Amino acid sequence: MLARWPLQGQSPAEGAEVREMWELPRPSAGSRATRVVLTLALVWATVAVPLTVWLALRTPPPEPVPATRTPSVLEAAALRYAGQTLSTGPVTLASTVTTATARLEVQETADPSHAVSYGKVRSGTQTAELLVIGTRVLLRGDSAFWSSVGVPTAEPGWIEVGDRLGRIPFPLSEAITALGADKVEVNTPAAGSDTMTARIGNLVADFNAAGVSALTVRGRSAAVTRAPADAPARVSAVAGSDPAAAKLVGASGSLTVSAPPAPEPPPVPAPGS
Repeated sequence: MLARWPLQGQSPAEGAEVREMWELPRPSAGSRATRVVLTLALVWATVAVPLTVWLALRTPPPEPVPATRTPSVLEAAALRYAGQTLSTGPVTLASTVTTATARLEVQETADPSHAVSYGKVRSGTQTAELLVIGTRVLLRGDSAFWSSVGVPTAEPGWIEVGDRLGRIPFPLSEAITALGADKVEVNTPAAGSDTMTARIGNLVADFNAAGVSALTVRGRSAAVTRAPADAPARVSAVAGSDPAAAKLVGASGSLTVSAPPAPEPPPVPAPGS
């Protein structure tokens, strides 16, 4: 049992003296402050020394690579060569045209040097043949295809559609012209990638070791691949043709097909022939 002061028979003054003899001295305010400072110094030394060593020995981060830059002399020459290659021979393009009435997937083999292309146009599960001869854009499909694009017709032959179903041919000539421009910016390929992207006005062109792999002109994109082996012969056949065709007329939502022109009568033989 702990003793209580003053003990029985002691005066309050005597009890206080005895209590002071047994109690430990209380730390002063100054000693408490010293302890706090020493504790903080120990913590800071524990953290600061490794941090200082790491900051001194770490490798500085590499400078960021600019998003775009001016092409090198070799890259600029490759761009010009790609444009020349596209302009002198057939190439296959895969693109999409979206209008208010249909979404058309276009697969065409185009030759700008002859201003022609041939291929197929798909609308949903329906497919039509495509011919482009100069400024003429012709499609040939069955009634199911024409119904899928909102045109009620059973015309089995070629129909000249113009741009009433959207601009079906990819604007390859515009892309080729842009590739020859002087103001070009290219990106630095990502690590492990061999594709470089060039931006020239309204054109974005992707390149790899095989040449141009994709083109985007004013928001319309096309994958670019090598034309099939028989492309030159087919291009020559298309360039030398002039098929009779019906014509798509009217506006979106009310498109109709006019009959193809009647064939010209055979020449009248000369008398006595």
